[in-house]
Amino acid sequence: MKASRLALSLLTAIVFLSGCFDSGKQVSGSNFRRVINQRLAGHPDCWGLTAGNAVDVTTPLRVAANDTFPPVGGDFQRELIAAQAAGLVSLAKETGQSPQGEATLMFVVTVKKPEAWDKQNGLCVGHRVVERVGSWLEPTNNTTEAEYHWHMEPADGFTLDILKAAGFQLEGDSRMTLRLTDKGWEVWQDRWFD
Repeated sequence: MKASRLALSLLTAIVFLSGCFDSGKQVSGSNFRRVINQRLAGHPDCWGLTAGNAVDVTTPLRVAANDTFPPVGGDFQRELIAAQAAGLVSLAKETGQSPQGEATLMFVVTVKKPEAWDKQNGLCVGHRVVERVGSWLEPTNNTTEAEYHWHMEPADGFTLDILKAAGFQLEGDSRMTLRLTDKGWEVWQDRWFD
């Protein structure tokens, strides 16, 4: 009887204390790391002609070698070189003609593995993952800025060696501005490209 009363008292105390602390709203490196990782996972390093592009990847794509496109992730030549090294695409160069009639260098991209092409983002080589949150500012007006160290996590079919050879930064330091809401911390100003 005493044991069951003690267990019931202990369980009641645990339930009460767990309701007193909303860990998702606390100012902590672990909360900031979780929120920043969620944002980074939703923004992989990809190459696509335009955001939300639904390109038919069963036929070769022709893109100007000096064009920057509105990138979904970064410099498209890096992604293409990495994808070629991973065996996902083949690249060839040819001379084409611009709309103004000038000769222009073109990449001919043939996708060898269409399943590697994300219909929303294009060809994704990986995404950043937070290793540690180093510091943050004392929150004012429910807002803080957190500094963190990240590393690149390769997507399926890619390795760190392939990404390094293609010129990707494999780790670095960056920061994000976070805001406390009713649901907990969230990214307010996204500056992960720093």
